[in-house]
Amino acid sequence: MVMLPIFGLLAGGITGRSWALIVTALAAAIGFALVAILTDEISGWGDGYVWVDTFVSLFTTWLGILIHKWISSHRGRRSASRL
Repeated sequence: MVMLPIFGLLAGGITGRSWALIVTALAAAIGFALVAILTDEISGWGDGYVWVDTFVSLFTTWLGILIHKWISSHRGRRSASRL
């Protein structure tokens, strides 16, 4: 679950769409549920690590979406200036 922010950044950066936030949230819910059930690493949904990691992951997903849009807009400007 430590890699969840990187997953979010990649999901947002690759797709560039807002539904990547939903994918990241679902991945967090499924992952943390499995960790809570199968291990004793977290104490459930009340554990602060779960919420901080989820919010950081959603933030990095949002950053990935913005990066994707920024790169896409610069590609469009470069190709338009070459014409």
